[in-house]
Amino acid sequence: MRVALTCDHLSPTQVAVLKHAMSRFAAAGHDLVPVEFYGGLLGYGWTKDDAERPREWRCLFPDRMQASRTRVFLELARLVRRERIGVVVINGWFEPVSWWMALTRRRLGVRLVMIGDSTAADRRRRPVAELGKRMFLRRMDAVFTAGTRQRAYLRTLGVSPARVTLGCDVVDNARFAACNPHTGARASAEGGQRRIVIGTAARLIAEKNLDVAIRAFASVAKAEALALAWRLAGRGPLEEGLQALAASVEAPIEFAGFVPHGGMPGFYTGLDLYWQPSVSEAWGLSINEAMAAGLPVLASNRCGCADDLVRADNGWTHGPSVEELEEGLRAAIARRESWRDMGRRSRDRIAAWGPERFAAGLLDAVQLAQGAATLSDRPATRHVELSA
Repeated sequence: MRVALTCDHLSPTQVAVLKHAMSRFAAAGHDLVPVEFYGGLLGYGWTKDDAERPREWRCLFPDRMQASRTRVFLELARLVRRERIGVVVINGWFEPVSWWMALTRRRLGVRLVMIGDSTAADRRRRPVAELGKRMFLRRMDAVFTAGTRQRAYLRTLGVSPARVTLGCDVVDNARFAACNPHTGARASAEGGQRRIVIGTAARLIAEKNLDVAIRAFASVAKAEALALAWRLAGRGPLEEGLQALAASVEAPIEFAGFVPHGGMPGFYTGLDLYWQPSVSEAWGLSINEAMAAGLPVLASNRCGCADDLVRADNGWTHGPSVEELEEGLRAAIARRESWRDMGRRSRDRIAAWGPERFAAGLLDAVQLAQGAATLSDRPATRHVELSA
């Protein structure tokens, strides 16, 4: 059986995970063919030098950054017929190409698996849009999602848990295995005082709630008799305004700018605590990375991974308001002597959320779509409750 997994463009993180999945599929007697729509743009500053594509991969428009959605769909349909694809894995319900695949699946002779990680709380939900999702999901043969919140949201949209497999949001944990955060023992240049470095990796956009976080951090930094610093990696349209805000409140914040894919392990190595203050976050893969690097985590309760990954033994969660962010920061700082042990628990927990989890969950979804009688016995697939 040949399976096509489609995406506008694949991030370096996805490339590493998909390479593993291709091997897992091959061992099961199937071909997994990643299909990118565009080759001229990877997004977020990444380039193809960050993650080399195997020759088996397909790209519909190798030299373009964009094409009409009609052209994308027609090229994808031609590829499906030409390469005798039996199952197509599509990304989400918002993309027009996904809808056209859903409407023409019988004519194309394919089964469909949707991959997505939306939750009930990551966006404002409108009844008309939710009705559209229900109609779309009825045309899916299986759904491959991330974790507890995502599965619960699908159930509210009428998707039976028997059609859902888990594990789509993972990273290549091995990339961060050598990270050795200097937890609680960093000395600054001035007189050997301990310097606590908190870090965040995020696009500088409204959903990340960084303006509120800057105000909260400034308040806590002024009140605590500690040398605190917040290192923020990422770029985005709000960068200039956030830098001005940080200067106006005199917050000790470093704007590190874009950190290349290969530099992320080093970024996490330089931190004591990871913080994700988002007001909207379907999952939060940076939390996976930070945990794999051995860091304790402070996360907004809006992050879709919070229920599965962030618990009292490895971190804290807080609400999105400035008062709640301040409270979360103070609670985390008060337990800084425990950060090293909490970081170890982070690394232990995330070990089960690596490429094998993705490969097994995707294979189970494909077998569900094909009506297979038996599923793989790998962890984190359907019927298996999530655990530490």
